[in-house]
Amino acid sequence: MELVGVEKLGLACEKFPMPVRVKIGAKKHVYDVRNGTYVGETDAIPMTFTGLDVALYSMLPYAVKGVSIDAPASVTRGEALAIRAAVDAGGAKGLATHVLRVELIPPSGESPERFAPVQFQLKDAKDGRLETAIQTAFNDEPGNWTLIVTDVATGAQKKRVVRFN
Repeated sequence: MELVGVEKLGLACEKFPMPVRVKIGAKKHVYDVRNGTYVGETDAIPMTFTGLDVALYSMLPYAVKGVSIDAPASVTRGEALAIRAAVDAGGAKGLATHVLRVELIPPSGESPERFAPVQFQLKDAKDGRLETAIQTAFNDEPGNWTLIVTDVATGAQKKRVVRFN
């Protein structure tokens, strides 16, 4: 995986919006990291600056189709929730190390700031695969929590409901 960042510094004489194409050499699958969108398989990244701006793109030799999650349907509060996740690249071999964001959203839909470290992780997924666990608390809200795994480089995301008993 390669990352390219582009920063536009403004000059008084410039007019915006300013269309730009950044040549990257060979064709690659390009993703807009900040927006989590697929740009396409290309050898030049089209972008438009509307003023002072920063753009970040990931470039891969394969297209990412999605993310898969393997986790139990329920967990007893106070126990660890075992999670396996994988980047789906449509059978491509030799996947890069991807960074996966793992989140747990309580039934209420919002997470108190004091619990954020327990309910959110950024993990390296070597060869696109990740095994991790999130320790739940005895006083976690019972009910249906939403487990979300997102590939940071591409924006590919999968959600799954986990019941906290």
